[in-house]
Amino acid sequence: MPIVEYDDILDIVHELLPSDSKLPNNFYQSKKLLEGLGMPYVKIDVFYNNCMLLYRDNENKEECDFCKANRYEDGGKKIPRKVLHYLPIKDRLQRLFLHPKIAKLMYAPSPSTNGKMVHPCDREAWQKFDKDNADFESDRRNVQLAVATDGFTPFNLNAAPYSCWPVFVTPLNLLLGTLLRQEYIFLSLVVPGPKHSGKN
Repeated sequence: MPIVEYDDILDIVHELLPSDSKLPNNFYQSKKLLEGLGMPYVKIDVFYNNCMLLYRDNENKEECDFCKANRYEDGGKKIPRKVLHYLPIKDRLQRLFLHPKIAKLMYAPSPSTNGKMVHPCDREAWQKFDKDNADFESDRRNVQLAVATDGFTPFNLNAAPYSCWPVFVTPLNLLLGTLLRQEYIFLSLVVPGPKHSGKN
């Protein structure tokens, strides 16, 4: 989204909010706010058909190994055709351990003793993982995560079919009462459209 469009959307939102709202006024202020919160994001170029991420070993490639698409828009400037936004999860998990009350909640719960499944740790797969990875299980600071994604169409279906895929991560170490509360569900990736990313 171009900066001008972002600023226009913020103008519309500000018209709906009270005059003393703390919402940033423009893109620059929004960016500064995120930097101050310690929530950086990483932009990773992607080939147009979602065949490959241009990351680590593939970071300098200009042609897709699968569909042979070009990495950049036509023209002299090297503008990527598609970019994936990644919000690193490690920093946000570390922040949970900085708050004493939340840190106490982050230690993995014990399985249920009544034979009923009331938490993901009661699942056979979780218990097998703990058995096979005793070193991981013995350090109570280790975090098990759930990953979920689903696509949505941000624009009018009739005007321009476009699908966007947010990827959410949540720590499973939390107790049942806090496990799926909104503040512990983190947006980690936004997979760009225009088409869905497919089953692979």
